[in-house]
Amino acid sequence: MLAKRAEKLDKKMTAAPRGAIGFLAIFELVLGLLKLCPKPVDPVPPNPTPSPTPAQSAAWNDAHHMKSTAKRERLADGTYGGPGFNKTVRGIMKQSRRDGQRMRRPEAIEAATNSFADADNDKIENVYSDILEMRSN
Repeated sequence: MLAKRAEKLDKKMTAAPRGAIGFLAIFELVLGLLKLCPKPVDPVPPNPTPSPTPAQSAAWNDAHHMKSTAKRERLADGTYGGPGFNKTVRGIMKQSRRDGQRMRRPEAIEAATNSFADADNDKIENVYSDILEMRSN
């Protein structure tokens, strides 16, 4: 992607008079570089458990990750979509239902939407306790 932008910039430079680079060419190059930068990560809030076990620490990190992903992937119309949501759907599709059959995409989308809505609407402490309860069973 960056190589294509560099080629476009070279073509524009050869078409422009010597020493003159178009403002839009520089702007396109800067935008391309900014897209390559990773998004900042939300800091994990402190765990409320006084001295957590490794399982509790992992559950707290997973709860924070789930809550921040749900907030990030919420669309303007209240539904969920985006790369984090699609990754969750793919992970759910790999799991089997209780009857041993693989989950289909519409079922996985519904399950991911429900879990994202719960994580988005509840406090992180509730999500944390739900994850701990799920992992203890």
